[in-house]
Amino acid sequence: QILKLPEGVWISFPQLMESLQDARVIYVGETHDQMAHHRIQLKILQALMEKGKEVVVAMEMFQRSQQPALDRWSSGQWTEEEFLKEIDWESTWSMDYSLYRGILDEARNKGLIVLGLNLPKEWVKKIAQNGIERLSPEDRGKLPEMDLTDQHHRAYIQSIYDQHREGLAKTFDYFYQAQCLWDEGMAETLSQFLQSP
Repeated sequence: QILKLPEGVWISFPQLMESLQDARVIYVGETHDQMAHHRIQLKILQALMEKGKEVVVAMEMFQRSQQPALDRWSSGQWTEEEFLKEIDWESTWSMDYSLYRGILDEARNKGLIVLGLNLPKEWVKKIAQNGIERLSPEDRGKLPEMDLTDQHHRAYIQSIYDQHREGLAKTFDYFYQAQCLWDEGMAETLSQFLQSP
């Protein structure tokens, strides 16, 4: 079932696709370990292509530095085994690859760009452990623009932090900075891609 908000009305899949007709960017969220979420992602991807849309698959688990490997995958130059080894799937994402296989196979079979959205994990880890203030001025200059003052966003991230206290972050402030870096880094990558030829 598809609930359209803010109206609160149930719509069909064709109605959903009609409502996406003029969208330039479509976010399809997921709970990472839920196969049903990945199936709907694939269904939307396929429906967009059936409508003749030019589609790029942007994925959060891949880093910008992995783009050459993603390009080789999309162009059919690697087997799945070669691809997984090259991108070091276990340390890149560590979720069961079968959850993402349908989407990545579709991208390869159709020659779609798979865009690696994320910044280097080392940056996020470093900030989660020590905060932005401890970065060198040179490293701080490489970070995307980040707004750390939004109190509503902070409250939302606090609720996530309360469930992940066993993670790498030493304090909530560091966790919040790292999460903002993660999100803003992906937004910056997407923005740069959309502005590129």
